[in-house]
Amino acid sequence: MRQLLRRSIHWLDHNKPDACSAAGWRSFQIGLVFLPTSALLAGLGILGAISWWRPEGQPRPLSRTLTRWLVVLSIWMVVTSIATPESLESKLRLFNWLPFFWLLLAAQPYLATVNSRERFATLIQIATVPALTIGLLQAMLLFSGPWSALGGLLNWDLPTSFAKYGAGVFPNPNFTAAWYAMVVPITAARALRPEAQRGWAWGLLTVLALAVVVSGSRTALVGTTASVLVLAWRQFWKPVVTLVSIQTMLVAVDLTLPDHNPIGLLARRLSGGLAHKLGAMLQGTGKSAADAIAAGRQPYRDQLFSQALDFIHAHPLLGMSEPLVGLQPVTPPALLTHTHNVAFQLSIQHGLPAAMLMVGIVLWAVQKGWTRAHFMCDRALAISAAVAIWLNTYDIPSFDSRNNMLGWLLLTTCLTISSNNINPPESLHQRKQNALKQFIERKIGPVNPGSKAC
Repeated sequence: MRQLLRRSIHWLDHNKPDACSAAGWRSFQIGLVFLPTSALLAGLGILGAISWWRPEGQPRPLSRTLTRWLVVLSIWMVVTSIATPESLESKLRLFNWLPFFWLLLAAQPYLATVNSRERFATLIQIATVPALTIGLLQAMLLFSGPWSALGGLLNWDLPTSFAKYGAGVFPNPNFTAAWYAMVVPITAARALRPEAQRGWAWGLLTVLALAVVVSGSRTALVGTTASVLVLAWRQFWKPVVTLVSIQTMLVAVDLTLPDHNPIGLLARRLSGGLAHKLGAMLQGTGKSAADAIAAGRQPYRDQLFSQALDFIHAHPLLGMSEPLVGLQPVTPPALLTHTHNVAFQLSIQHGLPAAMLMVGIVLWAVQKGWTRAHFMCDRALAISAAVAIWLNTYDIPSFDSRNNMLGWLLLTTCLTISSNNINPPESLHQRKQNALKQFIERKIGPVNPGSKAC
C-alpha cells in the first residue's frame, strides 16, 4: 500500500510546471480526478491549488488587461444583481460567474506548458470513466437514487425520471451529455496519435459516442459530431457519416413503426427518443411561449428565444435592474430564469452590455487558443472550449458547477496556448530517460556530466 502511494505521488509529480509547487500541482490534479463525480472534492482540490499553494511569480492582480475587464464586468454584475427586484435565487446566480473569473486567472500557471496541458487532458479522460460507467449502467438497469455519503456532503443524483437516458451522477441528461461532448475532442485527439497503446482511447471514444446518443441531447450530438469533423476531418469523415446515417435510420424507424413494436421500441431506446423530441418540437412551431405554458407544457427553444429577445429589446441596458435608474417597472414573463441560452440569460439578468462583454472575452480567448495551437492536444482543447460555447447556446450546462468548472478550465487552456511555448510533449523514450535520471539522482545525488569522480 505504501509503495502504491509512493508511485502515485511520483506519477503526480510528472510534468509539473516550474512555477508551481509540488503540493499545488498534486492538489490540482486530484481535484481534476474528482471533477465529474464530486463538485465538493474537486472544488476543494482546485481551491487548494489556486489559493493555499499559489504558484510563484504571478503578476499583480490588475497588471493584466483581461483582469481589469473582468473586474469591470464583476462590479457591473454585482450592482445589477443587488438592484434586481427578483428573488434571492437569481442573486445567488452570481456564484455561477464570479468564482470562475478567479479560476480563469489563477489556474493559468498549472496549464502553462504543453506537458501540463497533456496531463490535464489525460486526467479529464480518467475522471470521465466512473461517471460514464454509472450513466450507462443506469440506462441499462434503470436504477435510481439519489445516493449520498458523509452525512449528505457527497451527493450523486441518479434521477428516476432520467434513468433511461443515463443521466447518472448529473441531475439531467443534458448536463451529462454536455460533459461527454466536451471530453470527446480530447479523446479523439489521443486516438489519432501515431503512437502505440492508443486502443483505450478508441474504446473510450466509442463508449462516449454511445452515451451521447443514449442521452437524447440534440445539442450535444451536433456539437460532438462537428467537433470531431473539425479536429480531423480527413481521418474521421467516414465513421462520422456512418454514425449519422445510423442515427437517421433509427429516428426514421422510430417514426414509422408503432409504439408497441419491439423494433420501434429498440430504435427509440438506441436513439435516445430523438424522434419523439423532434416531432413534438415541430408540432409546437408557431405558438408563443405563453400559449405553451397555458397548454400545460414547457416552451420550445424558438419560443423561449423569441420571448427573451422581446424582453431584451424592452430593457436593453440593465435588464431586470432597470428600476435602478428610474425607468419603467420590469414585469418579466414566465420562464425567463432559464432561457437555454447563456447570452440571453446574462442580458436579462444584467443587461446587454454585460452579455456582450462576457461573450467577447470568451470568443477572444478561444480564437487565441485555436490560432496559436501547434499540437493536436492543444487544438483539441480549443475545440472542446468551442463545444462548451455551443452547448451554452442551447442548454446552459454552466448552471451545473462541474460542467461550469470544466468549461472555464478549457478556456484557461486557450489563454495559456501561445507561440513562444512550442516545445513538443516528451516522447515515451524521453520520459523513460528522465525517469531513469531522476531515479539515479535520488540514489546517488545530482549527476553532473562535467565533474570528475573523486
